[in-house]
Amino acid sequence: MTVVAIPLGEATLALRLPGEWASVPLEDPASARRAVRALALAAAGSADEGAVLRSPLVRAALAEIDRGLAAPGRPRLLIARSIVEGIALPLSILVSPLAQPVTPARLPTSQDVLDVLELALAARDDGFPPAVRPDLGRTIALRRHRVVPAAPSGPGASPAGPVEEVAGLARLEVEHWLAVPGTRRAVRLLATTPVVGMEEVIVGFLDAVVRAARWEHPARTATPSAAAAREG
Repeated sequence: MTVVAIPLGEATLALRLPGEWASVPLEDPASARRAVRALALAAAGSADEGAVLRSPLVRAALAEIDRGLAAPGRPRLLIARSIVEGIALPLSILVSPLAQPVTPARLPTSQDVLDVLELALAARDDGFPPAVRPDLGRTIALRRHRVVPAAPSGPGASPAGPVEEVAGLARLEVEHWLAVPGTRRAVRLLATTPVVGMEEVIVGFLDAVVRAARWEHPARTATPSAAAAREG
């Protein structure tokens, strides 16, 4: 079990992640890229270094860094090193806090934040289906997910940009939105994996991660939903 604490102003989001995960801050792009390459080489053992660093999975992780650098706030990239012993599941989670309040001062609760976010997401033309509110027990969140087809490869193909597809590699993207209690702000958890054939399993796994998340405060600890209830 890996516990990652992410400060978000007045609250800290604590994620309890099964297995072993690496946390890569993105304040320094060069350091973040070195960290991803080092993780890939450590996982590959004695494999050819050049081949490892050219692999689609490493290029996808580096693309996630570019995606994170374009995100607002102080994003962090979480990379799964081992979730289940003996089973390789390449998975990363980009945690991106929104820098600006989502709602005006007259709509201060977490429920207000998610209501406004749901309307805003519905107006986007970004390839995601409409947001849903999965049954996560006492935790409230918005979720969207999609499969992004592989970009064309070979002569004439366009190189992948910061948030474009990596050539030859389709990916599953699962997005959860949580309201940061007491701030009128929100944080997005965007999980990415090339294992598109396990969509239902991976979405369920990530729902469980969000269900187990906790908001930590100086004098108390709460689930995301319990904090929302106190605000109301």
